[in-house]
This record gives sequence, structure tokens and C-alpha cells, in this order.
Amino acid sequence: MFRPPYGQRSAEVLDVFKASGTKTILWNIDTQDWSRKITAPEVKDRLISLMLFWRSGIILFHDVHPKAAEILPDVFKAFGPDIVSFTDRFPAASSPGLSE
Repeated sequence: MFRPPYGQRSAEVLDVFKASGTKTILWNIDTQDWSRKITAPEVKDRLISLMLFWRSGIILFHDVHPKAAEILPDVFKAFGPDIVSFTDRFPAASSPGLSE
């Protein structure tokens, strides 16, 4: 699986992935944890609002920004068992050979 940076992709790149059996994954909930303009509590409020709006989806976090680690305990507390990891939902994503 591949998440294109910024979600940008071209038909040519998608054809290469299709030929190699690589699935392209996007998201529908952007936490904007990368933005310096919003605080961690604002990221959390945004995330919870979008989760309630969409009811399901793929949440985009960035491991290089600390806001995710700061807010996730509260999000898990609020939504509990309704949150599943991507690999729980799509077991093939945890197949050997995938980059971590």
C-alpha cells in the first residue's frame, strides 16, 4: 500500500502501482496536525467533529508532529472500541514485505 504525499498522484503513477499490485490509499479526515496555526486541543476538536460528521474513514496523522501523541489518548477515551487500526480493518496491509 502507498499513501501518496499530499494525496497527489497521476494516471501514470497509478498505472505503475496497479501493474505491481500496489494499492493506493488516501484519507478523508485530515487532522491538520502539521499546521503551526492550530494547537493540539484544536486538532482534537477538529478530529472529533470530522469523525462525527463522516462516521467512518481514514484519519491522517503525521508521526513527525507531536500533536497526535498528545491528543490520541483523549480521542481513544471518547470513541473507545469504535476506533480500529487500519491493519485491523484491512489485514492485508500488515503483510510481510510492506515498509513500516
